[in-house]
Amino acid sequence: MMEERKDDIGRLVELLAEEKTWQGKMFGHEGQARVASAEIDYCERMLIDDEVKSDEEMRRYWELKREKARARRTNHLSMANEAREKLEEIRAEINRIMRRRGL
Repeated sequence: MMEERKDDIGRLVELLAEEKTWQGKMFGHEGQARVASAEIDYCERMLIDDEVKSDEEMRRYWELKREKARARRTNHLSMANEAREKLEEIRAEINRIMRRRGL
């Protein structure tokens, strides 16, 4: 009984540390996705500019920059969702241990 309690407490400490790690990853990727969205908006505003419309090289530059930002946003949103799912799993396991221990 005492050994099982030590195992639960040890696992709980590990899970709490893991929870903070995945929480940081989730918030970090969500923040980077917002930055990429802002960059997409900026690139689209630049593409509307008359000077950019008339210069083919400039237009291509801003289109490429916009596409890279879109890919980055998609990647960060995907990684944020992955982190959110992992966080849910960890929190469910924490809750199971807490209920089992009556905490």
